[in-house]
Amino acid sequence: MKKSFQASATHPPSLADVAAMAQVSTGTVSRALSRPEMISEETRNRVMQAVNTLGYVANGAARTLAMRRSKTIGAVVLKFGSSNFSQLVEGLESMLTNKGYTLLLSASEADGITEFSALRAMLARGVDAIALLGFEDSPETKDILSRYRVPHAHMWSDPRHGGNFIGLDEAKNGRIAIEHLSELGHRKIGVIWGYIGGPTRFRSRMRFEGLEDAANDLGIEILPKACIYTEHGFEQGRKAINEILDRQTEVTAIVCASDYLALGAMNGLHLRNKCPGKDLSIISFNDNDFSAYVHPPLTTIHLPIREMGFKTGHYLLKCLGEEMTADTYSLDVELRVRATCRPLIDPE
Repeated sequence: MKKSFQASATHPPSLADVAAMAQVSTGTVSRALSRPEMISEETRNRVMQAVNTLGYVANGAARTLAMRRSKTIGAVVLKFGSSNFSQLVEGLESMLTNKGYTLLLSASEADGITEFSALRAMLARGVDAIALLGFEDSPETKDILSRYRVPHAHMWSDPRHGGNFIGLDEAKNGRIAIEHLSELGHRKIGVIWGYIGGPTRFRSRMRFEGLEDAANDLGIEILPKACIYTEHGFEQGRKAINEILDRQTEVTAIVCASDYLALGAMNGLHLRNKCPGKDLSIISFNDNDFSAYVHPPLTTIHLPIREMGFKTGHYLLKCLGEEMTADTYSLDVELRVRATCRPLIDPE
Protein backbone atom coordinates (compact mmCIF):
# COMPACT_ATOMS: atom_id res chain seq x y z
CA MET A 1 0.00 0.00 0.00
CA LYS A 2 1.45 3.35 -1.03
CA LYS A 3 1.99 5.91 1.67
CA SER A 4 -0.03 9.07 1.15
CA PHE A 5 1.88 12.34 0.86
CA GLN A 6 1.24 15.30 3.12
CA ALA A 7 2.92 18.68 2.54
CA SER A 8 4.13 20.74 5.49
CA ALA A 9 1.95 23.71 6.35
CA THR A 10 4.85 25.64 7.90
CA HIS A 11 7.70 25.24 5.37
CA PRO A 12 7.95 25.87 1.62
CA PRO A 13 7.72 22.64 -0.40
CA SER A 14 11.07 21.11 -1.25
CA LEU A 15 12.41 19.11 -4.17
CA ALA A 16 11.96 16.00 -2.02
CA ASP A 17 8.31 16.90 -1.44
CA VAL A 18 7.71 17.09 -5.17
CA ALA A 19 9.51 13.77 -5.69
CA ALA A 20 7.40 12.09 -3.01
CA MET A 21 4.13 13.34 -4.45
CA ALA A 22 5.10 12.39 -8.02
CA GLN A 23 6.59 9.07 -6.80
CA VAL A 24 9.91 9.64 -8.55
CA SER A 25 13.46 10.39 -7.41
CA THR A 26 14.69 13.91 -6.66
CA GLY A 27 17.06 13.54 -9.62
CA THR A 28 14.11 12.92 -11.92
CA VAL A 29 12.38 16.04 -10.60
CA SER A 30 15.53 18.06 -11.17
CA ARG A 31 15.85 16.84 -14.74
CA ALA A 32 12.17 17.42 -15.42
CA LEU A 33 12.59 21.06 -14.41
CA SER A 34 15.95 21.82 -15.99
CA ARG A 35 16.17 19.37 -18.93
CA PRO A 36 12.57 18.34 -19.68
CA GLU A 37 13.53 16.77 -23.01
CA MET A 38 15.36 14.02 -21.07
CA ILE A 39 12.19 12.82 -19.31
CA SER A 40 9.25 10.91 -20.73
CA GLU A 41 6.08 12.89 -21.26
CA GLU A 42 4.12 10.82 -18.74
CA THR A 43 6.73 11.32 -15.99
CA ARG A 44 7.18 14.98 -16.85
CA ASN A 45 3.43 15.58 -16.60
CA ARG A 46 3.33 13.83 -13.23
CA VAL A 47 6.18 15.94 -11.90
CA MET A 48 4.67 19.19 -13.17
CA GLN A 49 1.32 18.30 -11.63
CA ALA A 50 3.06 17.87 -8.28
CA VAL A 51 4.95 21.15 -8.76
CA ASN A 52 1.71 23.01 -9.47
CA THR A 53 -0.18 21.33 -6.64
CA LEU A 54 2.49 22.13 -4.07
CA GLY A 55 3.36 25.56 -5.44
CA TYR A 56 7.00 24.51 -5.56
CA VAL A 57 9.60 27.16 -6.44
CA ALA A 58 13.15 26.05 -7.13
CA ASN A 59 15.89 27.31 -4.84
CA GLY A 60 17.64 29.56 -7.32
CA ALA A 61 20.61 30.38 -5.10
CA ALA A 62 21.39 26.72 -4.41
CA ARG A 63 20.96 25.81 -8.04
CA THR A 64 23.27 28.62 -9.13
CA LEU A 65 26.00 27.46 -6.73
CA ALA A 66 25.69 23.86 -7.83
CA MET A 67 25.55 24.53 -11.57
CA ARG A 68 27.59 27.75 -11.62
CA ARG A 69 24.69 29.01 -13.71
CA SER A 70 21.76 31.24 -12.86
CA LYS A 71 19.65 29.87 -15.77
CA THR A 72 18.81 33.53 -16.40
CA ILE A 73 19.52 35.57 -19.51
CA GLY A 74 19.28 39.34 -19.46
CA ALA A 75 17.94 41.56 -22.23
CA VAL A 76 18.48 45.31 -22.30
CA VAL A 77 16.32 47.02 -24.92
CA LEU A 78 15.17 50.53 -25.65
CA LYS A 79 11.79 51.54 -24.29
CA PHE A 80 9.36 50.62 -27.01
CA GLY A 81 6.17 52.38 -27.97
CA SER A 82 5.29 50.04 -30.84
CA SER A 83 4.78 46.31 -31.15
CA ASN A 84 8.09 45.72 -32.96
CA PHE A 85 10.40 45.41 -29.99
CA SER A 86 7.81 43.52 -27.96
CA GLN A 87 7.61 40.91 -30.74
CA LEU A 88 11.38 40.63 -30.62
CA VAL A 89 11.31 40.04 -26.87
CA GLU A 90 8.48 37.51 -27.20
CA GLY A 91 10.52 35.49 -29.68
CA LEU A 92 13.59 35.60 -27.46
CA GLU A 93 11.66 34.56 -24.36
CA SER A 94 9.93 31.70 -26.16
CA MET A 95 13.25 30.18 -27.22
CA LEU A 96 14.79 30.55 -23.75
CA THR A 97 11.77 29.15 -21.92
CA ASN A 98 11.96 25.97 -23.98
CA LYS A 99 15.39 25.32 -22.46
CA GLY A 100 14.43 26.20 -18.91
CA TYR A 101 15.93 29.70 -18.87
CA THR A 102 14.30 32.82 -17.47
CA LEU A 103 14.45 36.16 -19.28
CA LEU A 104 15.27 39.20 -17.18
CA LEU A 105 14.18 42.28 -19.14
CA SER A 106 15.15 45.93 -18.79
CA ALA A 107 13.59 48.53 -21.08
CA SER A 108 15.85 51.55 -20.68
CA GLU A 109 15.87 55.11 -21.93
CA ALA A 110 18.04 55.77 -24.97
CA ASP A 111 20.32 58.21 -23.16
CA GLY A 112 23.48 56.14 -22.82
CA ILE A 113 23.30 56.37 -19.01
CA THR A 114 20.34 54.23 -18.03
CA GLU A 115 21.31 51.79 -20.79
CA PHE A 116 24.72 51.19 -19.25
CA SER A 117 23.30 51.11 -15.71
CA ALA A 118 20.82 48.45 -16.77
CA LEU A 119 23.58 46.36 -18.30
CA ARG A 120 25.70 46.69 -15.17
CA ALA A 121 22.75 45.63 -13.00
CA MET A 122 22.20 42.57 -15.18
CA LEU A 123 25.80 41.50 -14.77
CA ALA A 124 25.60 42.07 -11.02
CA ARG A 125 22.64 39.67 -10.91
CA GLY A 126 24.84 36.97 -12.39
CA VAL A 127 22.99 36.44 -15.68
CA ASP A 128 24.50 33.78 -17.89
CA ALA A 129 24.27 35.82 -21.09
CA ILE A 130 23.06 39.17 -22.39
CA ALA A 131 20.91 40.21 -25.36
CA LEU A 132 21.27 43.86 -26.34
CA LEU A 133 19.34 46.23 -28.56
CA GLY A 134 20.71 49.66 -29.40
CA PHE A 135 24.29 49.29 -28.10
CA GLU A 136 26.25 48.98 -31.33
CA ASP A 137 28.21 52.20 -30.87
CA SER A 138 28.69 52.23 -27.09
CA PRO A 139 32.37 52.04 -26.04
CA GLU A 140 31.35 51.56 -22.38
CA THR A 141 29.34 48.50 -23.33
CA LYS A 142 32.17 47.04 -25.37
CA ASP A 143 34.57 47.56 -22.47
CA ILE A 144 32.45 45.97 -19.74
CA LEU A 145 31.47 42.99 -21.87
CA SER A 146 35.08 42.31 -22.81
CA ARG A 147 36.10 42.41 -19.13
CA TYR A 148 33.30 40.15 -17.87
CA ARG A 149 33.44 37.83 -20.90
CA VAL A 150 29.71 37.14 -20.76
CA PRO A 151 28.21 35.66 -23.94
CA HIS A 152 26.18 38.36 -25.62
CA ALA A 153 24.32 39.13 -28.82
CA HIS A 154 23.33 42.37 -30.51
CA MET A 155 19.74 42.14 -31.73
CA TRP A 156 18.55 43.87 -34.91
CA SER A 157 22.09 44.71 -35.97
CA ASP A 158 24.11 44.29 -39.14
CA PRO A 159 24.82 40.53 -39.41
CA ARG A 160 27.89 41.28 -41.54
CA HIS A 161 29.68 42.41 -38.36
CA GLY A 162 29.95 38.89 -37.00
CA GLY A 163 28.20 35.90 -35.49
CA ASN A 164 26.82 37.71 -32.45
CA PHE A 165 25.12 40.40 -34.55
CA ILE A 166 21.64 39.08 -35.32
CA GLY A 167 19.65 41.15 -37.75
CA LEU A 168 18.79 42.17 -41.28
CA ASP A 169 20.49 43.71 -44.28
CA GLU A 170 18.67 47.03 -43.91
CA ALA A 171 20.21 48.53 -47.06
CA LYS A 172 18.72 45.65 -49.02
CA ASN A 173 15.34 46.31 -47.44
CA GLY A 174 15.36 49.91 -48.65
CA ARG A 175 16.27 48.73 -52.12
CA ILE A 176 13.34 46.29 -52.23
CA ALA A 177 10.88 49.14 -51.64
CA ILE A 178 12.33 51.28 -54.44
CA GLU A 179 12.53 48.37 -56.87
CA HIS A 180 8.83 47.67 -56.36
CA LEU A 181 7.89 51.29 -57.04
CA SER A 182 10.13 51.30 -60.11
CA GLU A 183 8.40 48.20 -61.49
CA LEU A 184 5.08 50.03 -61.11
CA GLY A 185 6.37 52.99 -63.13
CA HIS A 186 6.90 55.55 -60.36
CA ARG A 187 9.71 58.02 -61.01
CA LYS A 188 9.11 60.83 -58.50
CA ILE A 189 8.74 59.82 -54.87
CA GLY A 190 8.79 61.24 -51.37
CA VAL A 191 9.66 59.76 -48.00
CA ILE A 192 8.25 60.05 -44.49
CA TRP A 193 11.10 58.89 -42.32
CA GLY A 194 11.92 58.50 -38.65
CA TYR A 195 14.77 60.58 -37.29
CA ILE A 196 17.99 59.02 -38.56
CA GLY A 197 19.83 60.35 -35.49
CA GLY A 198 17.44 58.71 -33.02
CA PRO A 199 17.87 55.56 -30.95
CA THR A 200 17.31 53.35 -34.00
CA ARG A 201 19.86 55.34 -35.99
CA PHE A 202 21.78 52.38 -37.39
CA ARG A 203 18.77 50.56 -38.84
CA SER A 204 17.15 53.77 -40.10
CA ARG A 205 20.34 55.13 -41.67
CA MET A 206 21.24 51.90 -43.47
CA ARG A 207 17.70 51.43 -44.79
CA PHE A 208 17.58 55.01 -46.05
CA GLU A 209 20.98 54.69 -47.73
CA GLY A 210 19.79 51.55 -49.51
CA LEU A 211 16.70 53.43 -50.62
CA GLU A 212 18.78 56.32 -51.99
CA ASP A 213 21.26 54.07 -53.78
CA ALA A 214 18.48 52.11 -55.46
CA ALA A 215 16.74 55.32 -56.52
CA ASN A 216 19.95 56.58 -58.14
CA ASP A 217 20.51 53.25 -59.91
CA LEU A 218 16.94 53.11 -61.25
CA GLY A 219 16.55 56.76 -62.26
CA ILE A 220 14.01 57.58 -59.57
CA GLU A 221 13.99 61.10 -58.13
CA ILE A 222 13.46 61.62 -54.41
CA LEU A 223 11.96 65.11 -54.31
CA PRO A 224 13.36 67.17 -51.39
CA LYS A 225 10.04 68.99 -50.91
CA ALA A 226 8.33 65.63 -50.40
CA CYS A 227 10.74 64.42 -47.71
CA ILE A 228 9.65 64.71 -44.07
CA TYR A 229 11.73 63.57 -41.08
CA THR A 230 9.74 63.05 -37.92
CA GLU A 231 9.12 60.76 -34.96
CA HIS A 232 7.36 57.45 -35.50
CA GLY A 233 3.62 57.48 -34.90
CA PHE A 234 0.16 57.72 -36.45
CA GLU A 235 -0.20 61.44 -35.76
CA GLN A 236 3.23 62.21 -37.19
CA GLY A 237 2.38 60.33 -40.39
CA ARG A 238 -0.86 62.26 -40.82
CA LYS A 239 0.84 65.61 -40.30
CA ALA A 240 3.65 64.69 -42.69
CA ILE A 241 1.37 63.74 -45.58
CA ASN A 242 -0.63 66.95 -45.11
CA GLU A 243 2.58 68.95 -45.33
CA ILE A 244 3.62 67.12 -48.50
CA LEU A 245 0.23 67.66 -50.12
CA ASP A 246 0.27 71.34 -49.18
CA ARG A 247 3.60 71.74 -50.98
CA GLN A 248 1.94 70.53 -54.21
CA THR A 249 4.83 68.34 -55.34
CA GLU A 250 4.80 65.98 -58.31
CA VAL A 251 5.31 62.81 -56.27
CA THR A 252 3.29 59.74 -57.18
CA ALA A 253 4.45 57.52 -54.31
CA ILE A 254 5.57 57.82 -50.70
CA VAL A 255 7.93 55.49 -48.83
CA CYS A 256 7.24 55.43 -45.07
CA ALA A 257 9.78 54.22 -42.54
CA SER A 258 7.15 52.24 -40.61
CA ASP A 259 3.58 51.02 -40.84
CA TYR A 260 2.64 53.47 -38.09
CA LEU A 261 3.73 56.41 -40.21
CA ALA A 262 2.07 54.86 -43.26
CA LEU A 263 -1.27 54.40 -41.51
CA GLY A 264 -1.17 58.01 -40.34
CA ALA A 265 -0.42 59.11 -43.89
CA MET A 266 -3.33 57.03 -45.21
CA ASN A 267 -5.64 58.66 -42.68
CA GLY A 268 -4.45 62.08 -43.85
CA LEU A 269 -5.24 61.17 -47.44
CA HIS A 270 -8.72 59.93 -46.53
CA LEU A 271 -9.46 63.18 -44.68
CA ARG A 272 -8.61 65.09 -47.85
CA ASN A 273 -10.82 62.86 -49.98
CA LYS A 274 -7.91 61.07 -51.58
CA CYS A 275 -7.47 57.31 -51.89
CA PRO A 276 -4.17 55.60 -50.95
CA GLY A 277 -3.05 53.60 -53.93
CA LYS A 278 -5.29 55.37 -56.41
CA ASP A 279 -4.24 58.98 -55.83
CA LEU A 280 -0.90 58.34 -54.15
CA SER A 281 0.90 55.04 -53.68
CA ILE A 282 2.27 54.20 -50.23
CA ILE A 283 4.76 51.51 -49.21
CA SER A 284 6.29 50.95 -45.78
CA PHE A 285 8.18 48.50 -43.56
CA ASN A 286 7.46 46.02 -40.72
CA ASP A 287 4.11 44.38 -41.67
CA ASN A 288 2.45 44.99 -38.31
CA ASP A 289 -0.62 42.93 -37.38
CA PHE A 290 -2.99 45.66 -38.54
CA SER A 291 -1.37 46.22 -41.95
CA ALA A 292 -3.45 43.66 -43.85
CA TYR A 293 -6.73 44.89 -42.32
CA VAL A 294 -6.68 48.65 -42.87
CA HIS A 295 -8.50 50.23 -45.83
CA PRO A 296 -7.06 49.74 -48.31
CA PRO A 297 -4.66 46.97 -47.15
CA LEU A 298 -1.13 48.31 -46.82
CA THR A 299 1.73 47.27 -49.08
CA THR A 300 4.68 46.72 -46.76
CA ILE A 301 7.91 44.79 -46.35
CA HIS A 302 7.53 42.03 -43.78
CA LEU A 303 10.39 41.99 -41.28
CA PRO A 304 10.80 38.70 -39.35
CA ILE A 305 11.01 40.43 -35.98
CA ARG A 306 9.81 37.57 -33.79
CA GLU A 307 12.09 35.13 -35.62
CA MET A 308 14.98 37.50 -34.89
CA GLY A 309 14.25 36.97 -31.20
CA PHE A 310 14.20 33.19 -31.71
CA LYS A 311 17.57 33.26 -33.42
CA THR A 312 19.09 35.51 -30.76
CA GLY A 313 17.99 33.03 -28.09
CA HIS A 314 19.31 30.14 -30.14
CA TYR A 315 22.70 31.82 -30.50
CA LEU A 316 23.03 32.57 -26.78
CA LEU A 317 21.94 29.06 -25.75
CA LYS A 318 24.49 27.61 -28.14
CA CYS A 319 27.18 29.81 -26.56
CA LEU A 320 26.17 28.42 -23.14
CA GLY A 321 26.74 24.86 -24.29
CA GLU A 322 23.12 23.82 -24.69
CA GLU A 323 22.40 21.14 -27.26
CA MET A 324 20.85 23.03 -30.15
CA THR A 325 19.86 21.96 -33.63
CA ALA A 326 21.91 23.41 -36.46
CA ASP A 327 20.74 26.84 -37.52
CA THR A 328 21.81 29.87 -39.52
CA TYR A 329 21.45 33.45 -38.34
CA SER A 330 20.59 35.09 -41.65
CA LEU A 331 17.10 36.54 -41.94
CA ASP A 332 15.18 37.33 -45.10
CA VAL A 333 12.39 39.85 -45.59
CA GLU A 334 9.34 39.51 -47.82
CA LEU A 335 7.46 42.12 -49.82
CA ARG A 336 3.74 41.92 -49.03
CA VAL A 337 2.01 43.40 -52.07
CA ARG A 338 -1.44 44.74 -51.20
CA ALA A 339 -3.59 47.65 -52.37
CA THR A 340 -1.74 50.87 -51.48
CA CYS A 341 0.72 50.58 -54.37
CA ARG A 342 -0.66 50.56 -57.89
CA PRO A 343 0.89 50.93 -61.35
CA LEU A 344 1.34 54.51 -62.45
CA ILE A 345 -0.84 55.20 -65.48
CA ASP A 346 0.61 57.62 -68.03
CA PRO A 347 -2.09 60.29 -68.60
CA GLU A 348 -1.08 60.45 -72.25
